[in-house]
Amino acid sequence: MSQNSFRKLCSAFRRYGAAGFMVCGAVSVLQRFGWNVKAMWMCDRQLGESDRSTFEAAHCRLADEGWSLRPLRYADFRRLRPLHPDLLDSHLMLQLAEAELHQGNEFVGVFDGEELLGFGGMSFIHFAISAEPLPPGAVYLWDDFVCPAHRGRKIHNLLITLRCEIAAERGRNRALALVHTFNKASRKNFEEEGFRRFALWLRLERKFQCVAAWQWRRPFRKHRIVKLQ
Repeated sequence: MSQNSFRKLCSAFRRYGAAGFMVCGAVSVLQRFGWNVKAMWMCDRQLGESDRSTFEAAHCRLADEGWSLRPLRYADFRRLRPLHPDLLDSHLMLQLAEAELHQGNEFVGVFDGEELLGFGGMSFIHFAISAEPLPPGAVYLWDDFVCPAHRGRKIHNLLITLRCEIAAERGRNRALALVHTFNKASRKNFEEEGFRRFALWLRLERKFQCVAAWQWRRPFRKHRIVKLQ
């Protein structure tokens, strides 16, 4: 067992007792055999005319900072990869290449000149976690990232708001997002932008591919299994 895994087991025992220790231990065993388990909050936000002032404020921030919002393509990431080796790993590059094969999946980036500060994806078709189609009138926000050197400047909040604006302009009235339960910073940013948690997802992966997903909606006594293609 690695030192990092041992620390996680000890932390789970301190926070959640024997049950947390057993769950964390089971996850560690799965990981040793190439499986991965992820727990994520499903969050949503309604979009409407009341958001107009929020969108205008985001554009004022862009202008004040001298930044720009531009679409991102797979070719752009290939060009930028040498500048951000910590950001553009091979798994993400594969996701971006696959995203362009399906119309309705898009990425946008915030730039300072030619320097990429952060980026975020949108899907107008289905959840990235599964092949389940989106509810009518919804957009799914996925795979957002801020370059480490520029964190702490509310760029993630800006990307959330600007993607919501793009969705609203295309007639969408609801934005959905999945946030890892351990990612407190991301969860805080989504909540600051008006998102609320309404369901818990558990995802089982094998070699980065989702094998199964379970969803518990509030109240968490009720649950259903999400079928994947």
